[in-house]
Amino acid sequence: MSETAATKELPPHILRPELRPIRIMPLGDDQGKFLGLRLMDPYHGQGLDVQIPTPQHLQGVQTLLQSFRGQATVHEIAEQIKAPEVNPVSELALALEARGLLWGPTSEELETKMRDQLRAAGAFPATVSRALGEDAAACRAKIESILEEADDPELEGALAGIVVTHLDYERGRAVYATSYKALSAAVAKGQQFDRVVILATPHLALGDGATISDIGFDTQLGRCPADASTISAIRAAGGDRFFIDLLDLCPEHAVQCHIPWIQTILGNVQVLAAILPDPASKLLADDGKRGTVAEFVTALQSALGADLSRTLFVVSAELAHVGPQFGDQKAVDDSRKKEVNQVDRSLLKCFIASDADAFLGEVSKGGNPMHWDSLGALWAGLKLLKGTTPELLDYYQSCEADGSRLVSAASLAFVR
Repeated sequence: MSETAATKELPPHILRPELRPIRIMPLGDDQGKFLGLRLMDPYHGQGLDVQIPTPQHLQGVQTLLQSFRGQATVHEIAEQIKAPEVNPVSELALALEARGLLWGPTSEELETKMRDQLRAAGAFPATVSRALGEDAAACRAKIESILEEADDPELEGALAGIVVTHLDYERGRAVYATSYKALSAAVAKGQQFDRVVILATPHLALGDGATISDIGFDTQLGRCPADASTISAIRAAGGDRFFIDLLDLCPEHAVQCHIPWIQTILGNVQVLAAILPDPASKLLADDGKRGTVAEFVTALQSALGADLSRTLFVVSAELAHVGPQFGDQKAVDDSRKKEVNQVDRSLLKCFIASDADAFLGEVSKGGNPMHWDSLGALWAGLKLLKGTTPELLDYYQSCEADGSRLVSAASLAFVR
């Protein structure tokens, strides 16, 4: 297949198209009739609807999209998928570029625009909190009803932090209830908090370092502003390396799912939210432009100072991820559930021992076979809350009925 004049004129980033990390959703009409796919960029918010004649053509389109990896030319991709001509491939690449769904100048321009808009607004808009109700009254009532399902853990000592899931609210209902009941009970006993530090997991991050939000978070209950003084201290000491990937927090439910719970119990308190990769992973580029999880911990400790009595840490974490959806060969059965339970509890025992490095080493043995999530948040939590005592409040497993996936989580409290 020879190159056409049109493909010869394509700029390099379209000639060898590389698809950005995007969300791919089914597209249908009001009656539920299948129309195609909706491709959405979760970072700058632009999307493209791809019409597909019939559902039988779906696999072919998905295969085509998977070929956009920045390695093959549109001509080579057309040959790989045995297309009779290159034009449909190049036209799709051009359409994706026009909506900023390829790596290239359009996506860079859209990212800059989105970043400027967010900083001008001062906060991320409400997202996952909408599942709790569309207005403040409904959201608050839902949270309060869930909190009533949990008992006061009757902790001895002052609460310094909690570990809580970032599962969706229904599957993680009991975890949210137990962890946030500990906070609610502490406040009822007179504890006060001036700030909340949220340590979370990057699920869709484009960057590979630790990233702090320097803007706040909106929900139906109002706005939790960014912790300006702490952020200023971190920036003054280390520059912008923890803040350049702000857009990585746009699609990050692991932070935003906690904001309405915090607001219900503490009001619109200032928040410092960070997403933290696996601390054992090295940065792709050792150029100083981004900071590691260890560097984040050091910077935050310096910025907060020694008195943490009015700072609450929320460690947003999940544990095991097993089943075919996570690469396992067999469906999750009762035997597998018991095995996961045993391994999880052994690792939680190591976590409760409060040696962050020993815990990380234990989880990583054998390549982390249970696919424990949130290692960066858990490791940093232990480092930042050194001197407190972690207490296991409860342990949970959320498993699909068909055994396709199991995600485990735990409620813990740090007490000083």
